[in-house]
Amino acid sequence: MAGTTTFVPIPGSEKALPEGAKLVGPVDPGERIELTLLLRAKAEPAPSALSPGEPMSREEYASRYGASEADVARVVAFARGAGLTVVSASQAQRTVVVAGPAAKVLIAVRADLGNYEQSGRRFRGRKGPVEVPSDIGDVVVGVFGLDDRPVSKGA
Repeated sequence: MAGTTTFVPIPGSEKALPEGAKLVGPVDPGERIELTLLLRAKAEPAPSALSPGEPMSREEYASRYGASEADVARVVAFARGAGLTVVSASQAQRTVVVAGPAAKVLIAVRADLGNYEQSGRRFRGRKGPVEVPSDIGDVVVGVFGLDDRPVSKGA
């Protein structure tokens, strides 16, 4: 990835830290991070499972509403070019799962990421939007896995 790469924010990716979270330090550049990149669907909007209509098989649904082969190939090429490992890629699920050290992940995808503490729990958290290179900005609609904060309290 060249230094001249331009980045674009993913719409809807803006995130705030939980109330009371305190920064305790940067993310270890060698920490392994696994991300799931969600790709756009071939056709929008995909029907709801609850909407009436003709039933369709999983294969037919994936064929109509999955990611295109070209989009998956673009994102896989981007990830490999960024030095990330492609863990899996699925047209049907519209996902490309990648992994690598935090230093490479944060060059490939931009986010304000740090280690935080809240109520005695430490977590990797982020604030603000997630940005991706503009050459895949029209394909990637979500990036998941940067943040590992707890989402609920255990029973």
